[in-house]
Amino acid sequence: MIGTARAEDKNRYQLKGIALKHLDVTSLVAETTISLEIENPGPAFTIKEASYRLKLNDQDAAEGKRDEEINVPAESNITVDFPLTINLAALPA
Repeated sequence: MIGTARAEDKNRYQLKGIALKHLDVTSLVAETTISLEIENPGPAFTIKEASYRLKLNDQDAAEGKRDEEINVPAESNITVDFPLTINLAALPA
């Protein structure tokens, strides 16, 4: 269907993995990369930049930003890496 969006044509996102890049035990900060699979059943689109934050119990637990463009082809699945800084002190025990 060209030019028509259907309800079942929604993008799906799935966490594929987390890689630890650096752990600072003094400041309790972990630098990680998360791999996210994007399943796009519809037309191609571009993500110009992405910034994200996770709050737990009103505390910033993790945040990150990706400045590089992500081009998601039509009717495709791609896996994209996103940097993520985790504040280990904010995580529940």
